[in-house]
Amino acid sequence: MKFLFILFLTVSFFLAEGQTYNIMTENGNTVVTCSGTFTDSNVGSFGKYGDNENYTVTFCSSSGNPLRFNFTDFGMAAGDALYVYDGVGTSGALITVLDNSDDFSFSQLGLATTSDCVTFNFISNSSGVDAGWSATISCTAPPPDCNGNPAAADIFSQATYICNLNGYCGNTSSYYMEDRPANLTGGGDCPAPSDNLFGGTLENNSWLQFQAGSTTVDLDFVVSNCAGDGIQVGVFYFDGTNFLRVSACNLTDGSWGGAFTVSASGLTVGETYYIMVDGNAGSVCDYTIYTDENDVTVVDAGNDQTICNGDDVTLTATAPGTGNTYVWTWNNGAGGPVVGASQTFSPTVTTEYIVTVNGTCQDVTDTIVVTVDDCTPDPCFADAGAGFILDCTTSSVTLDGSGSSAGAEYSYSWSTAGGNIVSGGTTTSPVVNAAGTYTILVTNSANGCTASDVVTVTQDASLPTASAGVDQVLN
Repeated sequence: MKFLFILFLTVSFFLAEGQTYNIMTENGNTVVTCSGTFTDSNVGSFGKYGDNENYTVTFCSSSGNPLRFNFTDFGMAAGDALYVYDGVGTSGALITVLDNSDDFSFSQLGLATTSDCVTFNFISNSSGVDAGWSATISCTAPPPDCNGNPAAADIFSQATYICNLNGYCGNTSSYYMEDRPANLTGGGDCPAPSDNLFGGTLENNSWLQFQAGSTTVDLDFVVSNCAGDGIQVGVFYFDGTNFLRVSACNLTDGSWGGAFTVSASGLTVGETYYIMVDGNAGSVCDYTIYTDENDVTVVDAGNDQTICNGDDVTLTATAPGTGNTYVWTWNNGAGGPVVGASQTFSPTVTTEYIVTVNGTCQDVTDTIVVTVDDCTPDPCFADAGAGFILDCTTSSVTLDGSGSSAGAEYSYSWSTAGGNIVSGGTTTSPVVNAAGTYTILVTNSANGCTASDVVTVTQDASLPTASAGVDQVLN
């Protein structure tokens, strides 16, 4: 009896392993599995689906690894679509939409999701049907993390945020399958590929995303260990409907190995951009990306600041993605922690603040130094210099205010009562040509303080005495 019971369990297990999940039969159900075959309704002739269908089924992983669907057959009539959502139900994020525009001619259609649960919603119209689909279900761990970053995503909508781009490493392994979202289809030749985006055909493309820290980003690739011809790479902006390529076309078409640079230009700081890497003709290669730390934003708490003693300062940190937590510490960890992206502090001495962010990126930090100044106003000193005398031989003089306060924060302005300023009225050495009183006004733009001094220029108008002697008589 014990033997029979064990045999029954074993047989049941293998039956479950080979089970078929028909979307019509499973409509409204949640299936927990890492095996089996997922199909359309198969109600029509030759196994086609029917008109006016609207069925929904959710699959959840039974192993903890993300779900993967390898489509061995796929055919969709115009207007019909299979919608794929993250999580249980159709309220989750839309992963992708599969319809008749998805002609996966270069490789086999597949979805290697990052999701533990995936919901499919199939909707057909009344204008004709097609063969439908058959997909093998599995649960597959993505490639291992490298340099603290998770692996690139197989599907555009689940593109991995880059948290440590300088030294990011990945590969174009067989884990990845062809993904052609929106207007990105691949094929044709640069400089004018079929979709005006990607010159090469797509076989095992994968996705990364980053937040631009500058208007131009240089990605230095080093490709190694290739089983095949190399890789092809493009950087894109997505406006919610279509892609725009912001890197050179030639790098999306051909075999690129060794060291080369992908330059993305015309970027908007703070905007999200996508890197797509594909193995040329399905090549499997390792790659590492290097870039300047300022090109890609991970966590940014702003610039260092200077405040006056007794003032408050508000620091605000930002990081890519959603669901982030922000923890602030200071004084080498002796101060804090306080939690929240924006915090107000009241330091009495110069202090270094560190914010640590966890969420989309893990344990990434930024440091801000707040300098506390006593803000004692710098004294303003004005010195108009010594006076001058104009006479018949000296018709103009240069005044000397060089003894006044000097520095970038100081400005000078001369005025006169009765005199005349020829030039240099906003310098310390104006030229004057008339007797009068001249005043220099010195202003400190940093604190608003002013000072003035006066110098007098006089005119010596006395005439010389001329004597030709007594009159003389000639005889």
